[in-house]
Amino acid sequence: MKTFASTHSRTQNNVKDERGNAKHCFARVQASNNAHIREHSPIYDLQAYKARQRKIKRQNFLKNTAEASMYFCAAALTFSMLFWGV
Repeated sequence: MKTFASTHSRTQNNVKDERGNAKHCFARVQASNNAHIREHSPIYDLQAYKARQRKIKRQNFLKNTAEASMYFCAAALTFSMLFWGV
């Protein structure tokens, strides 16, 4: 009996066609009726998970804000030099 990992792996399986030539087919990862289900490791501490998600969301917000402000400053400096003749 095949294990779940070998049955549902993304690796190629060698299959012979009618003439004996090797043809490649990919194993199906999930059945079509379970396509919406994603496998993941279980969450044991929901509060810690949510705290980590809030921390990641805040970090991404600050990173995006800093990046946007840098682009704004670069554009402002460029146009000020162009139009003020500095």
